[in-house]
Amino acid sequence: MLLVLSTVLAACGSSGGEGGGNNVSPSASDNPVNIGLSGQVFSVGVGSGRGALWKMNLNTGRFTKIPGTNWEEDDDYHNLAIFLLSPAAYEGNEFILRVQNCLPSDTGTSCVVTLDENAIKTKQFVLPGRINSIVKMSRDRRYVALTIQYGGSITNDTWLEIYDRDGKLVSDDRVGTTLVNLSFEWLPDGRLVYSSSAGDERSIYFTSPYSAKVERQLTLPEGQQRTIGEISASPDGKQIVLSLVAEANFASTKAIPWVVNIDGTNFRQLAFDPHADNLEHTRINKTKWSYDGRWILLKYGGVIGGSLANPGTLGYLFAVPSDGIRVPLSPYDATIESTAIQIFSYWSAAFNEQADSTRNIDRWPRMDYDWVP
Repeated sequence: MLLVLSTVLAACGSSGGEGGGNNVSPSASDNPVNIGLSGQVFSVGVGSGRGALWKMNLNTGRFTKIPGTNWEEDDDYHNLAIFLLSPAAYEGNEFILRVQNCLPSDTGTSCVVTLDENAIKTKQFVLPGRINSIVKMSRDRRYVALTIQYGGSITNDTWLEIYDRDGKLVSDDRVGTTLVNLSFEWLPDGRLVYSSSAGDERSIYFTSPYSAKVERQLTLPEGQQRTIGEISASPDGKQIVLSLVAEANFASTKAIPWVVNIDGTNFRQLAFDPHADNLEHTRINKTKWSYDGRWILLKYGGVIGGSLANPGTLGYLFAVPSDGIRVPLSPYDATIESTAIQIFSYWSAAFNEQADSTRNIDRWPRMDYDWVP
């Protein structure tokens, strides 16, 4: 199947149910629980670990808190500050921290903070607006990209902006006249690729190198009437994994992951839910490539609750071979053969400073993740 290519003129505290039936027995040793996988997963924690950077050994499922990253206790930031973090270029030796409600004296500001491999601040610049995306560093580490609104209202324009590491604006483009959600990635050649909740939601957009201006776009074939949700570019920049969304709301997103070459060829469904009868009942989201391009992380299921009486449920995390086609994901039935590997981890015990337990070891909390060496 082929996507249509066109050229464009320049223009969370965690809560949830107990783990399912696939729990593994915990151990005080570092015995492997995710056999065949290596590297680390970085994330900003939840529960008692909220506001700090954690890394998980993917093979053992063990979490370690990075010292000095209790940002919520940092007097340099407002007590209402909200933190999002991303590693630089599929590596774990430099990070970009986005801080909403940044300055203690002004909640209308956002900070872009560069951290070294020990999570020590090396640079910071302040913007007089609300950054509503993750801030991502270019592959050559010279620039950062973000989306931002100025003026203190979600009804104001949304801008895609590129800055150098000192906070000098390099390029910008207005991408919406109100709050717009952009899922974007840097490619190795300096282009940005993104999907947007505004305009044509059936397209993927490519900018010119180190520019926020759109140069071309890929559009879904006529037979695919879903919209494009989150995207993630492979480390070599040759492929994109995307979520085809049937329905999205506050509680959950019903979607299926697909992979496509950046020229629009080899459009294929990556995974499916053998327990769902169709797309309308499938929830597979949060697609992220591994640092070596061999795997794609996917989150299966999970529903956000709306109250203490309805706390929702946690989902499951899987690693799927990146060359897979319709790989089944089944956390409920171990008899279903699959090349996917379900991720087990001891996040609950680590974040809540408790002894090891099987509670939620087969589940994944409501937090983002990035896979690095």
